[in-house]
Amino acid sequence: MIRFVVHGLLITSLAMGPVLTSADEGRKLPTIGLAIPVDPATDAPYQKAFRDGLRDLGYVDGRNVSLIVRYSNGDPAKLRALIQELIALRVDVLLGEASALQEATTTIPIVSPTMGDPVRTGLVASLARPGGNLTGVSAQTYDIWPKRLELARRPTEPEVMAKGGRMVEGRWRIVETELWDREALDLVLPAHITLERNGMGEMQLIAIGASIDYRVEERGGAPVVEFSWLGFDEMDPTSGRGWARVEGDMMHGKLFIHQGDNSSFTAKRERQDRKRPESDKPVQPRAAKRRGRNPMRRPGLRGPG
Repeated sequence: MIRFVVHGLLITSLAMGPVLTSADEGRKLPTIGLAIPVDPATDAPYQKAFRDGLRDLGYVDGRNVSLIVRYSNGDPAKLRALIQELIALRVDVLLGEASALQEATTTIPIVSPTMGDPVRTGLVASLARPGGNLTGVSAQTYDIWPKRLELARRPTEPEVMAKGGRMVEGRWRIVETELWDREALDLVLPAHITLERNGMGEMQLIAIGASIDYRVEERGGAPVVEFSWLGFDEMDPTSGRGWARVEGDMMHGKLFIHQGDNSSFTAKRERQDRKRPESDKPVQPRAAKRRGRNPMRRPGLRGPG
């Protein structure tokens, strides 16, 4: 906050003319009047931070800027009186509590670090175009707290994952793709994607048998699965990624093979009461029994190894 205030003071001070030094005889240093509503002991750490901030930006009290500090020790009547004293000293900028300073002057520039909602309280016309003689830092509590409550009500990622996991878990039979027909999909075993609630799963299509790791996000009221997979295409290592949107018992998405093809796909949830045959487990590369030509293999091309 102090750095914001310092920037505000510098912008206002520099607008009055070039930076002066004590060597410029006959010319008045820019003067900042500080109307502090508390006592010196309470203000000490803030006063130090303020002066250090000015020094970091090249402004030193008595050298090229003059600071006049007055304390009211918590007395509102005394605060009003010392503000009038600072105005009488013809300071160039006032720093302090916004409403008290603005009641006293509409011409001397004011910088305030203590504003709540300056628009709601009538101190400025708007944040974008405040107008008048006031600048500073707004806490924005009226705008921030509704947003904080909204974020507090928003489900966390583990909650979304838990809810989404229940909605997407199970075995999904791949029934259609843009690139491969049903015969090619079921080359070795019936093509499917299986998702477990723990974020893991498996995939089988054509001659690919792979393990899946996935996450679930909610988009537009429906769970969307994003996954990566790693496995074998016959004897060759292969990997990729994909995504799918789940709507009821249907899954629509896209599958990407690393450095290879990609295709949209549609899958249908299989009922949980269906027993999974032993022969329908993920294929190990050496155990694959080919029932036909692998459409992933192109004539004249061989995989690594």
